[in-house]
Amino acid sequence: MSEKDIFINSILTIPWKEIEISHSRCGGPGGQNVNKLNTKVQLKWLMSTNIELDEDLRTRLLEKCASYTTKSGDIQVVGTQYRSQKRNLEYCIEHLRNTLLEAFKVQKKRKKKRISRAAKDKILRNKKFKSQKKKMRQKVID
Repeated sequence: MSEKDIFINSILTIPWKEIEISHSRCGGPGGQNVNKLNTKVQLKWLMSTNIELDEDLRTRLLEKCASYTTKSGDIQVVGTQYRSQKRNLEYCIEHLRNTLLEAFKVQKKRKKKRISRAAKDKILRNKKFKSQKKKMRQKVID
């Protein structure tokens, strides 16, 4: 593991050689700075070349990070928030790390709960009360 590798968690560390970075001109505020400096950063993790990931984990990451996935199966993050290239790169790395950490979380299965009899009775009482209130608003027919 080199000093540039991106540590995600104990399961995954992304080697820097699997990261592809490109820079381009960025829109938004910044005056003439926007027209002459390449501050937009596109960070792409070449996940298809990673041999450490097992297939289950790879498919889960692709499902959870679907909005960041390219057609070739890589994950791409774009940074345009800041006016400097360095800060946008730091943002992209942190955003990739947070996105992957969210994808690693396994949601608990939802357990169905039964509504208690008292709760059902309360719901029915409220329904009857509202029904009577609306009947009182109607016109009286002789």
